[in-house]
Amino acid sequence: MIPKVIIQTSRKDTPLKYVVDMIKSRSPGWIYKHYNDSEVIEFFKENPLQEFPDVIEKFFSFNYGEHRADLFRYYYLYLKGGVYFDTDAMIEENMDKIVKDYDFFSVNSTYFPKSIFQGFIGCIPNHPILYQGLKNLYETPNQYLIQRPENFHDI
Repeated sequence: MIPKVIIQTSRKDTPLKYVVDMIKSRSPGWIYKHYNDSEVIEFFKENPLQEFPDVIEKFFSFNYGEHRADLFRYYYLYLKGGVYFDTDAMIEENMDKIVKDYDFFSVNSTYFPKSIFQGFIGCIPNHPILYQGLKNLYETPNQYLIQRPENFHDI
């Protein structure tokens, strides 16, 4: 079962209180966590994965915050499980009605056909889809990530 934890991340600022309150009101019984960049680094340090020894260096090597958020969400969800959704998204339904008893969920991307939308994703710990996403991003040479994130999915 997917742990009842919702995570979000942004470079510095926590979402506005009324936004966090709306998330909490639509997800009773769930824990809400927000991570800024310095908290992400602390999470990496406190939760090392042998397969990804240079995750902090990889995080700082990215030119775009979107790639940093991708790396963190994959890493966190692979290790701990839970639900991630972008800070510019909002849930309109009780989280329990969305998550149900799934081991993994996301939605199809309308922007990038034949791919999953990374802005709303949930899973149990150690899910193989999240591991593969984490491994792929960690191993992708940054030269392929220089373009704007909209081209990132073409590699």
